[in-house]
Amino acid sequence: MKKWEVAALVIALIAFLIAGSEWDVYVFIESTRMLCNGIDPYTRFHSIGAYIPSLGPMWIAYPPLVLLLWYPGICTLEMLKVPLSWPYLWAVKYIPALFALLSAYVLKKYYNKSYAVYLLPVVIVAVYLHGMFDSVTAFFLLLSTALLRKRKYALAGLSYGLALASKQHAILATFAFAIYLLKKGLRRTITFALTSIIGFVLVIVAYGLLVGNLAETIKDVMEVLLFHLNRPPNGLGFGGFSVISIYSDALNEYSGNIISALVFRGNASVLHGPVTRASIPFLITSILLVSVLFDLEVAILMSYAVYILFSYVGALQHLVVPAMFVPFLDKKERKLFITSTTLYSLSHVLAFWAIFPIIFEPLFLKQFGLSEALISRTADAIFPYWDVILRLSGLVLTSTALVTLIIFVAYMFNKATDKSYAFALVPIMYILELSLLAIMLSQLKVNLNFPEHFTGTKPVLVYAWENIEYPGYRFGDYLTTPYAIPKYGYYSMVKPLAMKLSEMAKKKNYEVLVVAREDLIRSYQVTDLISALEINGVKWAWAIPIARNDKKYTEGISGAPLNEIERLLSMVRHNIPLKGYATLPPLLNILNVTLIKLPPLDAYYPKCGGKPVVYVIPIGKLDGKTLNRITELAQKYGLCIKEINVKNIILWNVKPSALST
Repeated sequence: MKKWEVAALVIALIAFLIAGSEWDVYVFIESTRMLCNGIDPYTRFHSIGAYIPSLGPMWIAYPPLVLLLWYPGICTLEMLKVPLSWPYLWAVKYIPALFALLSAYVLKKYYNKSYAVYLLPVVIVAVYLHGMFDSVTAFFLLLSTALLRKRKYALAGLSYGLALASKQHAILATFAFAIYLLKKGLRRTITFALTSIIGFVLVIVAYGLLVGNLAETIKDVMEVLLFHLNRPPNGLGFGGFSVISIYSDALNEYSGNIISALVFRGNASVLHGPVTRASIPFLITSILLVSVLFDLEVAILMSYAVYILFSYVGALQHLVVPAMFVPFLDKKERKLFITSTTLYSLSHVLAFWAIFPIIFEPLFLKQFGLSEALISRTADAIFPYWDVILRLSGLVLTSTALVTLIIFVAYMFNKATDKSYAFALVPIMYILELSLLAIMLSQLKVNLNFPEHFTGTKPVLVYAWENIEYPGYRFGDYLTTPYAIPKYGYYSMVKPLAMKLSEMAKKKNYEVLVVAREDLIRSYQVTDLISALEINGVKWAWAIPIARNDKKYTEGISGAPLNEIERLLSMVRHNIPLKGYATLPPLLNILNVTLIKLPPLDAYYPKCGGKPVVYVIPIGKLDGKTLNRITELAQKYGLCIKEINVKNIILWNVKPSALST
């Protein structure tokens, strides 16, 4: 082995042993454990209501092949009564690790290509570090192409059916297979298609028999497939518009989350329609083009590349399949593609702060989310602006990765057509797609007419939602007892619960004081709470609990470390829904100035002396110097400070002892 391969292998082994995604691996382990104990995990979203409203389930959201692959290992641990610990992590992760090695075996055996695809950076991060299983899909796609080269059409179709039964995105290869097969004749095309269906159906039947309800399994799998067609976008392109915008919001004190939620009524689905309509024509056209222009293996790689470029995908694991087809590229092509995927892998680890939960969370499999929040707040106290450095690294890395991918695809088009204009076709298409998206966004009927009469006379303190992503385990900070049981699931629980909370506040005539905490403002969770309060006409204002030391902040109580108070006030200033204060996130703001032209956001917010109010809540005894300093800083940012004693506040689901000395 070469030196780089040895180094990569050591990194991959370490990542395999100690790392795992705090959400995905959790779902994989719990789903298979349920299956071992006679519970169909697809029904999990029925029992807890884990839905994105009007879209679909958010639990195990993939076809059942991987559940069948995980079943023997996890069930063995369950049978031996092994407590939830490291072996469960390994029992899930050895499957994608094994299939990454099997993909390399197929390349060597059938194509005599020895490139170490299982050690590419994107595979190490997505498979060995993160724990995703896209290498299973990649293996069956590679095996299918290899069998076609051997003219074993029935077996090739069967393998493609298994690829579809592992993950939905295998359908991207359909055009490439169809065009290749039609050149071989209609009979062989039909053979491949029929055995593909048989392969997929066999997996569904096997799973249905295992859980004892085939009809319900068919229904659940259909819902899972449809869910991925309707889920809200997490980016446009290669971690593109949306994700880059999230990274760049650090340049503007994290103004993107709350103001965007108010502008678009706090609903990600509002943006889903325009993104889908803008991407589909370019996506379908480009996949058809690459399927015609390139030979089968490269056509599959290119289908994924243009899908990532022109669609909504920002997920790193979707790059694993094309990475496994890298040996079919020449040296220059391979260099461009590997550079792009490596940059995105680095961005994923750094800018999403994934390195913290990925490494530390497997130690706490029953309490995901706790160490991530603690590490984040501890870092705030020790290394001010660490988060900005990581977000800006994401901005640079993702932007560079996106440009490199565009160059790669453009170069491939140019080489395949031997036309000088072909190189310019891809960037022109991408710019046209973004322009079309901007035009569609400008046509959105964004309702900025908030209620005229806001009510609230009795102050109630609310800590914004956090640690609630994991249905049935943690319920967050601001939920009142009647609504503690999650009803809508990961990514969506907060909005319906926030609406219920705001309705209760309105009924009780409460003025909601939303805790402004540095780590919450830079997350997305608080957005739904504030938009729900605005929609229901509930009077609210920012409140900053201040402690005399940083311990209360690391515990998640006070608003910021003492050396970061000025920064927190600046964040609050940018996230007040008043004209002259509210700021759109940087990229959306550029589009707004040039194309979208949204009316200025000017919702209700309480004022004193013509300036927006920010409440300060002393935790314990504070010296006058600290309070005077806060008042001076508030004046600098055009804010009016009002001090309020915690004894005069109604606490919702916040222990009074937490705010004591």
